[in-house]
Amino acid sequence: MLKLLTCAQGHFWEMEETEANGDSTHEVNFLPRQVCPTCGSGAESLPEFDLAPTESTAVAPVQAVPSSPPPLRDAEGQPVVAGYEIQEALGRTPRGVLVFRARQVFVNRVVTLKVVFGKDDPAQRAWGCLRGEAAALGKLVHPNVVQIFEVGERDRQLFYNAVEQVDGPTLAEKVHDKALTPRQAAQVVETLARAVHAAHGKGIIHRTLKPTSVLVAGKAGAPIEQGTLKLTDFGLVGRPVEGDVNDLDLQGSLPYYLAPEQAWGRVKDFGPATDVYALGAILYELLAGRPPFVADDWTLLIEKIQAKEAVPPSSIRKRVPPDLDAVCRKCLTKNPRRRYASALELADELRRFLDGYPVKVRPLGVVTRLTKGVKRSPLKTAFVLLVVVALASTLTAYLVGRGRDGSVSFNAALARERRAGQDADNFGNRLLEAGQREQRADYFRRILLADRALAAGDEHGVMELLDACPTVGRQWEWYYLRDAVQHRVAGLSFGRLRTGNRPILSLAFSADGRAVAAGTAVEPGGDKKAALHVWNPANGLELLPVKQFDGPVEALAFNAQADVVAAAVTTTTVDAGSSQIVVREIPTGVVRNTIDVSDGRVTDLQFGHIWKFVPGNQMGGSPGPSFAVSEEYLVVAGNDGETIFVQPATGARVQRIPFMPFPKVANGAGRVRLAVGPKNRRVAVCGQTERDTQVWDSETGRVQHVSGVAAVTALCLAFSQEDRLAVGGGDGTVRLLDVNLFVSRLLRAHAGPVRAVAFSPDGARLATAGADKTVKVWDVASGLEILTLKELPAEAVGVAFSPDGRRLAVAVGAEVRLYGGGQP
Repeated sequence: MLKLLTCAQGHFWEMEETEANGDSTHEVNFLPRQVCPTCGSGAESLPEFDLAPTESTAVAPVQAVPSSPPPLRDAEGQPVVAGYEIQEALGRTPRGVLVFRARQVFVNRVVTLKVVFGKDDPAQRAWGCLRGEAAALGKLVHPNVVQIFEVGERDRQLFYNAVEQVDGPTLAEKVHDKALTPRQAAQVVETLARAVHAAHGKGIIHRTLKPTSVLVAGKAGAPIEQGTLKLTDFGLVGRPVEGDVNDLDLQGSLPYYLAPEQAWGRVKDFGPATDVYALGAILYELLAGRPPFVADDWTLLIEKIQAKEAVPPSSIRKRVPPDLDAVCRKCLTKNPRRRYASALELADELRRFLDGYPVKVRPLGVVTRLTKGVKRSPLKTAFVLLVVVALASTLTAYLVGRGRDGSVSFNAALARERRAGQDADNFGNRLLEAGQREQRADYFRRILLADRALAAGDEHGVMELLDACPTVGRQWEWYYLRDAVQHRVAGLSFGRLRTGNRPILSLAFSADGRAVAAGTAVEPGGDKKAALHVWNPANGLELLPVKQFDGPVEALAFNAQADVVAAAVTTTTVDAGSSQIVVREIPTGVVRNTIDVSDGRVTDLQFGHIWKFVPGNQMGGSPGPSFAVSEEYLVVAGNDGETIFVQPATGARVQRIPFMPFPKVANGAGRVRLAVGPKNRRVAVCGQTERDTQVWDSETGRVQHVSGVAAVTALCLAFSQEDRLAVGGGDGTVRLLDVNLFVSRLLRAHAGPVRAVAFSPDGARLATAGADKTVKVWDVASGLEILTLKELPAEAVGVAFSPDGRRLAVAVGAEVRLYGGGQP
């Protein structure tokens, strides 16, 4: 007999009663699971009503069945999920999701139940997969995508998804390393591409497409085209894209279908093209019997995906049609923008192949097109050919009768030859550029692997990777890694030039690379003196006797001949402050001049030129062409808003740059920084008190304001030899600005303010120092981060490349560290 039950939440269900001792008295003895199958609350029996007419209308009181919340697991250790009966444990995913075959009681439906216990998932990786799958499938309805029926949780301790149960193998199990026929492969991938396009239309990027993510429903042993494909495994949809490679590493298998942008970690390139690559990799495996790239090692496989080109599937299986071969290669292009624009475009391309039409990615010759046309429609093709032959005969007769002298044909031939030459030149240039890009990518890949090998302690592996790098393209990072190995083998540390206990404020490399200088703050708790140090970077010895000052050395610079070093020393900090500029000779150490700056505190200085055009004279005294002469001056910036040219020998102020003055900051709080561009044509300044960078052009005399270069206050800047300006901001970003075009690119460099920036002499590398105690080196052309120096004990306040680009000086604390080739 059935008993109708309810719970406090208002749910209803039926359970059987049993008779006790065989007498006429019925005692309710409910089944062991006395809980609501929907919410898990305790069961209550409904009141029994006497429907026969009686004198009394009283209703028997409701007797609640006392119960306690059910446990999360039953006696067999299986999860207790209200409304579901566990039938079979199907396994556990690499991310920790438990998978069961279960029956949904109310609708008597078999489902796949995915369960996560909170205490077994402290990193919330498995729960994140459930959340991502639920968010994706909840808004996606497609016949080739598994459906989701219910999402729930219990007391924030047990989470579950109930999804469609597909009785059938995965695509990987169905194929089992055997190549399909070209037509079967095209049909399978076309179906998947249309399902993926539907997901993209809902803003869902799968990111982990692979044969094991596709279920094949149908009769056992039936051909694959007779089955129904179901796309599953949407666990990464809700995960941060930065975790792609790490999450895929948990799969327990090699990521054969990972796109190059995922392997490189280029987050900005993730999108529909990422799934298009994976669909192309699946098509490749269905045609060739193996993935595009095969390796026994995870790192080696990533290396191949990043830099190698896949062998065409037709080279592995001769029966692969050229059309499908071309479709595969377009999907597997390294550059996402050169793949199919969408999964729908890929599906339409495959449909053209299946219908006998030529694919768009592979332009065909006339003979091939006619052959395909004849196969599709023989009668129409024959009629078109007859019309074409008739027209060609008529046109030939007309041209022969028009000009027998051949002039028209000769001019046309010349035009064709000219166009052919231009096309050949363009093709050669594109081929050369492609080769250079491939070499550059291969170089960066080897540097990345060498850096990883160094961190792992594999010095031999580092040297093998470095030796394989082309000699021509070696930059600072190559010398840094080589030198790091040599120092580690010899038990040495990097070259360190110490200033005692005086913190360094300023840093500079001489133009000939034979001197590196550092200016310090006043020594805390010592003799209350600041100092100017000049070392020989080759042996670490002091080139000049240490010069001491009563105030901090806030800025310094070498002249172009490297025989003079100028230092800006703050003497007082009251109100605007005052400074001295000390000009010292190298190698004698003699102070050539001391320039007093009493109307403002000098915060930065560099050497620069002022160009003057002087009329010339020809023989006989007649006026001749003008010629340019230049004199070297000190370009001085102060917190009073003035930027001026100063004669280093006399201290005379020669010219003022018409920058908009920065607000004066009392008590030495603000610092205006400057940079002199290549050929001394431009001077740029930035101030810590407002969001503006200004650039002065010496040829036009005009000042260009570059507003918003940094999201917050600009703190430092530097020029490259290509007139590119780098501006470091207080928000940790660096702007790379083309001064000629005023077009910028943003680098999210550091977790804190950027303290210093410096270009390599050839402008190919940019070093940035941040308050997060790291120094990073970037490839300027691509914006890629090449290497990071993380072992710094404090934040670096200065960076400078040597003139040959092989060494990098970093000022941190009370020492200068030299990274790269040739250090002591």
